[in-house]
Amino acid sequence: MKDNKCKIEIEGKIPLINTCVDASVEISHPCKKPPKPEPFAEYKRIEMTLPQPPGLPPLPPSIFFDMDTRLDEASIHEVIASLIFEWGRHYREKEETGKSQWSECALKYAFKNLTPVWLDKERKFMVNEGKKALDFLMDTFTSFLIQNGTWNAPIAKIDYLPPTSSSTIFSENANKQFHVPLDFSVNPIPLQEEAIRTLAGSLFHAWMHRMGYRHPKEEYTSYLIGEAPMCLMRGYADKEPSIPDSAFTRFFD
Repeated sequence: MKDNKCKIEIEGKIPLINTCVDASVEISHPCKKPPKPEPFAEYKRIEMTLPQPPGLPPLPPSIFFDMDTRLDEASIHEVIASLIFEWGRHYREKEETGKSQWSECALKYAFKNLTPVWLDKERKFMVNEGKKALDFLMDTFTSFLIQNGTWNAPIAKIDYLPPTSSSTIFSENANKQFHVPLDFSVNPIPLQEEAIRTLAGSLFHAWMHRMGYRHPKEEYTSYLIGEAPMCLMRGYADKEPSIPDSAFTRFFD
């Protein structure tokens, strides 16, 4: 019997097209067979479709998660889909105009911890301002989506946070460029009550922790891991003096 291989094969380097930094993803084999769901009744495997933004190599058609069944699947799907749409918008705008709203917003506000912890000193020096940093972040996010969609990372978990938790969406720090699942945990109360764009920003902040970005405890202003999600949450509009950053960062961990 022939192996049931997944449809897409991604070989060689996945170029990070928008930066001068070579931090390519090395995938030298066809995507792996998906692991079986863990034998726990409380988890359900869900699938999210990936679009094909312009200028990127062929992407896997979907990414997958094992979701705690106490969470509302439709709400989880809507939040992830919203973030993926904004990721795709970045590349579409770059293709059409040479710049994106997200990059331009980050350029104004982010100037601390612009790179993930796994990036070496030489390449850190090349990502030296907010616009380049946002472009590098988007390409890093693309590489993590590819790895998760081709089973080159463990299946990502979506866990349940108790409603009494002070967190909205939370992810543990990760320190590697490769083989990192896009895990996160969700509080069901804000999941039902907060705006989708707010939750998408909260999720992106959590996933930036998975991608190796950092900030000091309870400090978000000027840090890329704080400013990039806040840009998304504001619809890429400028900050208003009457609205403090804490109106957004209260959804971060």
